[in-house]
Amino acid sequence: MPAISLEQISKSYGEGAGLAGAGLVIPRLDLKIPEGQFVAFLGPSGCGKSTILRMIASLEAPDTGRVKIGGEDGVRGSHGENTRVSFVFQDPHLLPWRSAIENVRLPLELERTSGDHTELSRQALERVGLGGALDKMPHQLSGGMKMRVSIARALVTQPHILLMDEPFSALDEVTRFRLQEDLRMFWKASRMTVVFVTHSMSEAAFLAERQIVLSQRPARILVDRVSSLGDERDEHTRASLAYAQEVRELQLRFREGEEGAS
Repeated sequence: MPAISLEQISKSYGEGAGLAGAGLVIPRLDLKIPEGQFVAFLGPSGCGKSTILRMIASLEAPDTGRVKIGGEDGVRGSHGENTRVSFVFQDPHLLPWRSAIENVRLPLELERTSGDHTELSRQALERVGLGGALDKMPHQLSGGMKMRVSIARALVTQPHILLMDEPFSALDEVTRFRLQEDLRMFWKASRMTVVFVTHSMSEAAFLAERQIVLSQRPARILVDRVSSLGDERDEHTRASLAYAQEVRELQLRFREGEEGAS
């Protein structure tokens, strides 16, 4: 059974929605994402990538069709008793009055899960390299550290599905590369299903096992391809010919999409 199934979903926004370019965004989209796959969505700005992600997360409902998570109907807001879903936004959205470990502990408190919340939160922060910053407040953290806390908060519940909406776009290149490598490591260790939205062809090429390129709105799938890169990816991968070819292929597909819609 797929981890995520989108069945004939569509989405439109009216002029009163406060969004630029109101109208049809997603037209009758069908898509299945197998359990454990790392998928990247990319396409022009405003094409509907984040809208798809928000519908998967049940933050928005499609106008037509169904979103199924682990066989459950996501439109009803239920991901099933045994399917945990976490969302990482572009902004870390940390609570300024709570320390790093208290921010990470928040979803455990809200879900009232069993176990030692503080110990689980400490372990999550150590996984992202912040074992020495447990008691630091958000204003004491750099942008990269704040995003690491946000990722730790998403991982602390041990999700089956991780949704990420351009989480590294505001970071400097060195920090972004390091977090991309860390994310690959987390995914390899857990084999959770990851859906990652990005504008960056190089980021999609490095991170994802599968890349889905969308056209300008109304969004249609221009290409749905599996990466030719191997499972092992690190700083040396970025200097390889195979990686350069992956990025070039995505650049060509992206350009085709923009030209086709103009």
